[in-house]
Amino acid sequence: MTQTTTRPWHVLLVDDDPLVVKVYAERMRYEGWTVTVARDGYDAAHECLRSRFDLILLDIRMPMQNGVDVLKEIRGRGVNGQTPVYVLTSLGDSEEVDDAMRLGRKASSTSPK
Repeated sequence: MTQTTTRPWHVLLVDDDPLVVKVYAERMRYEGWTVTVARDGYDAAHECLRSRFDLILLDIRMPMQNGVDVLKEIRGRGVNGQTPVYVLTSLGDSEEVDDAMRLGRKASSTSPK
């Protein structure tokens, strides 16, 4: 992913898995992006109130509030309402993935097929 402006991307990475956070955050920071990490849905919703993001990477299954509910909340707010959201999941086929897709966002599965 290449950005055309001179300022770095500001990305919200939402995942409760420490390994996933480490891998994604390290790579994005290597690319020069600014990364804010939220470990659960509650923190993600809070961060979306505090800052504007260029991209949100969102896990579906998390403690406190699942990713689908977070996505609904993000879409209902003005600050990050139009921010691209990519849903990350290790789930294959599930109702939660379907819900995310119905919200009009792309889903990326991290599970092998």
